[in-house]
Amino acid sequence: MEETHSETEAVEDIQLVKISDAENKHFQYHMKFHFMSAKLECEHNRDAFWRIYRKFKRYSDLLSVPLLVASSATGITSVTSVSQFRLTNNVDVAPILTAIFGVSTAVLSSLQKYFRYSERAENCKYIAKSYNRLSKKIKYIMTFIDSESLTITSNDICKFMEDINKEMISLSREIDEQPIELIKSRLDHVKVMQDLKTFYVTHHPMKKGDTTINIPSALADIEI
Repeated sequence: MEETHSETEAVEDIQLVKISDAENKHFQYHMKFHFMSAKLECEHNRDAFWRIYRKFKRYSDLLSVPLLVASSATGITSVTSVSQFRLTNNVDVAPILTAIFGVSTAVLSSLQKYFRYSERAENCKYIAKSYNRLSKKIKYIMTFIDSESLTITSNDICKFMEDINKEMISLSREIDEQPIELIKSRLDHVKVMQDLKTFYVTHHPMKKGDTTINIPSALADIEI
């Protein structure tokens, strides 16, 4: 009898291990979906910031190159002002050209300082590289999870996800310029609010005998 009882306990332990493995496998599949979503989001944001970086870089060059030419021309005309370069009616050309290039240099320099295309481009470049690094990190984590030679527990996966979330939140705080394609339109926001109101109405716990639902003011005006 004792042997039979011990065998029964052993069978129960094996069944519990199998259930635990199945639950852990299901959890891994569920978290891999979140990792894949985060990876795609990082890649999408990376491409968007690379595009806006190229745009700002092009605008910066459109101001920097003429500024360089104008400042160089100002120095050249300043040197030639001591020469006898005159027109046929004895008009001194060098001071006129110096004044024109000097004003052009001042205007271009002011525009460059006002728009800050170079600084904005560098910030977008940094954000794009950070999102690229984060997407590669998520890819490596997913490789570890799929690896059969490594034992990855549910706690390890939760820690990985927590680290990724912290990095994404920290990176979002360093963004100075948001690409227009990452900004949702008003229609998209209204749809999100409608889905939220539908979820709220469906899952709102109502007291016994209560037939009214106090919808939050942010959702009350949204028609379902």
